[in-house]
Amino acid sequence: MFRSVSFRCRARVLLATAGALSITAAAHASLLAGYEVGTGTNTSSLIIDFAFDSGDAYLFEYHYNGSASAEDMLLALDAAGSLDIDTSVFDFGGGPLLFVNGFTFDGNSSIPDFNTEGTSWVYWLADEPIADPATWSEAATGPTERTLGDGSLDGWSVNVSPWNTLGLTPTSDTPTDFSAATIAQVSSTLVVVPEPTSLAMLGVAGLALVRRRR
Repeated sequence: MFRSVSFRCRARVLLATAGALSITAAAHASLLAGYEVGTGTNTSSLIIDFAFDSGDAYLFEYHYNGSASAEDMLLALDAAGSLDIDTSVFDFGGGPLLFVNGFTFDGNSSIPDFNTEGTSWVYWLADEPIADPATWSEAATGPTERTLGDGSLDGWSVNVSPWNTLGLTPTSDTPTDFSAATIAQVSSTLVVVPEPTSLAMLGVAGLALVRRRR
């Protein structure tokens, strides 16, 4: 379920309310299958890595035609399946921008409170052409302003923010560097989850079928 809290502001002030915390270094995660959604000739992939909280990483795919943004991908995945994305929407005067607070999927849930934990999810883009394994650079924009391309790979991982006021040592751990073979193998096992409109149509068709059988 997509959960969003809207704010209209020009500045965000973050206040720490706790002392220094003990942070465990991120471990390497296994790559597991999420699901895929959408239709079209273009495919973009997404890796959500819960390694910071000793979880695994999950691969998702989004299919589309024409142009699409990373926000489109996140919203489609959230609406169609069991991936829950906790977000805020900020408007600094140039239009609404999506900010990801955290993810919940397959028994993993990480929605850190920056004020008390000093951590947050960081958005990464695989350098193109995508290497084997992929190399990552921190995204220069948020998902709203990120235009996807066919074959693109995005990633999210939790890190200790360099702007934390809790005295914590910042980290910059990218998503786990999975080989192209691993990503391809997991991709081949992904199950297509129908988008909500498709599910509604299937429900109507199923009801009609039941009525005909009666």
